[in-house]
Amino acid sequence: MMTAWGLGTKVVNLEEGISFMQAGDQGGLVLNRDYAEKNLSYPARKRGRVFDSFVTYGMDSAWAIPFWELRRLWPRLRELGWIGRDADVEHSLCVLLTVHFPAYLHEYRALKSYALCRP
Repeated sequence: MMTAWGLGTKVVNLEEGISFMQAGDQGGLVLNRDYAEKNLSYPARKRGRVFDSFVTYGMDSAWAIPFWELRRLWPRLRELGWIGRDADVEHSLCVLLTVHFPAYLHEYRALKSYALCRP
C-alpha cells in the first residue's frame, strides 16, 4: 500500500481504522478519515497530514497527538516499543507533546475545559 512516506513495508493494525505503517526508515500512524472524525478532536485532526482518504501522523513525534486522545490504545505503545515498559505513558506523552506540540496541548485543554463547563 502506498503511504504518505512511500510504499508501506510493515503494517500493524491497532484497531479498525487506525494502523502503524512503516515505509523504509519512515512511517507513522494512518487513520481513515471517518475514524479520525469520530475519535479525535479538531485540534488533533488539524495537525494530521491528509493523504488520500487518510489522516497521517509521522513517527518522529506527531504520533503522540492521536495517542494522547486514544487512551484505550496506550497498552499498544509498549508493544510497539514507543514507550518503555516501566515508563508512565501519560507522563511520557505529555512531555513529548509539551516539547513538540505545545499549541496542540493548549487547544486540547481549552476545548476540554469548555466542554466541562457547558450546561
